[in-house]
Amino acid sequence: MKFFYLIVVLANALPSFGRIPMGNCDRNAHFFEFVSPEIGWVGIGAVNLGDRDRLDNITVSVKMEVPNLEDQLYLGEIRKLYFTRAKTSNSVPKHSLFYEIRLPADNPLPNIVSVAIDGFELCKNPVQSDESTKIHLGYIFNSFLNTEKKFSQIIHIPKEEAKPENVENKEISNLKPDGKIECGRIGNVENVVSLVLGGKSYPRGAWPWLISIYAYYGPRLGFQCGGTLISDTLILTAAHCFFDNYNRQLDIRDIVVILGQYNLKRPQDQGTQIVYPDTVNIHPSYRKRNSVDNDIAVIVLPQAVQFTTFIRPACLWQEPASKDSIIGLMGTTAGWGRDEHGNFFTEIPKKVEIPVVSDEVCLRSHEAFSKITSENTFCAGWRNGTDGPCNGDSGGGLIFNRDDYWFIRGVVSTSLSDKKSLACDQNEYVVFTDIVPYLPWVKSFSKNPDLL
Repeated sequence: MKFFYLIVVLANALPSFGRIPMGNCDRNAHFFEFVSPEIGWVGIGAVNLGDRDRLDNITVSVKMEVPNLEDQLYLGEIRKLYFTRAKTSNSVPKHSLFYEIRLPADNPLPNIVSVAIDGFELCKNPVQSDESTKIHLGYIFNSFLNTEKKFSQIIHIPKEEAKPENVENKEISNLKPDGKIECGRIGNVENVVSLVLGGKSYPRGAWPWLISIYAYYGPRLGFQCGGTLISDTLILTAAHCFFDNYNRQLDIRDIVVILGQYNLKRPQDQGTQIVYPDTVNIHPSYRKRNSVDNDIAVIVLPQAVQFTTFIRPACLWQEPASKDSIIGLMGTTAGWGRDEHGNFFTEIPKKVEIPVVSDEVCLRSHEAFSKITSENTFCAGWRNGTDGPCNGDSGGGLIFNRDDYWFIRGVVSTSLSDKKSLACDQNEYVVFTDIVPYLPWVKSFSKNPDLL
């Protein structure tokens, strides 16, 4: 009731206003009324955030277009009004967010192209003109640190973006002559500028080999690790992902793999494939209690997965090149792990590009690396406190672009911990398992090893 009262007050106080239709939106959950005060256009919005134990990291994202925007110094902003919290029968509260959008005073009424919460698109309207200016406004709230961030940017949205698409029938590009999809190739996805620091968020489909691994702990299913799809039946990840906090190996019946996942809170989004593994193969020389060496595992899926724009394999590193050959090269890793805001997991994956360093440089940086590195590992990172994999990114791949093909060379294994937060210390290098020494073992799980 407070929301509707607020709308009525604004509408009556300011006679010049227009109602914006929101395509494919639930009007009980979200709508806009735009008014024309002296400060510019103001829109009032409300979104239902669903069942949440707490408001860890909420991102409101609005894309819109305006016919003309001569002055681009101020693009507008989203401001939080307040949160509401309602009790439910299952004891998990429901939250709603009420906010306003402010735009430059000389702008005409904009066309709202899309509204998204945590990367999930609530509604979508067609782009009216390729010549119009497209604006992306966003607001990020973190309850753990009680911080707020805003962003605004000019973006490119082609007019065709608004056309509905069928994920299952979406055209697959980068095909081999025999009609099969190539490894290490990314399909046609929207080019989006980074929205967050400490790693870049990316559009769905831009890292299609990243998969998520979940594990049941009693009746509850929790996110465990990331992994890399390397064929239609094989996933490469870290061995330590299949042990609990008491060093007990998880039962394979409790492991779930999700391919094509983007939003960590939406495992059943259209286009994802939820699979129970056929086998989980931990390297026979891995001993979690004594060493982190041989931290590598291969998941075998029960049947070949269907490749789509959102699900594609990375290429497996082929030649037995020494570690020295990759020193100084920039590799890319991605995952849903802990971020610089203190969130234990991020809902939308982020990726970061980091350089590989020599074993000598790594060992000299901190004496503890002598205990967690070996001939089968290498180190990479910036040591800048923000950019790099962290807790929750384990099992993901360090992948290199070679002639427009992406090849996996490392698996996120371990790092030094920060004494204060007990999380990863991003002022130190990250240790990766080098997959080259394990290539024969990895290929042994494929029915067609010559094709990897």
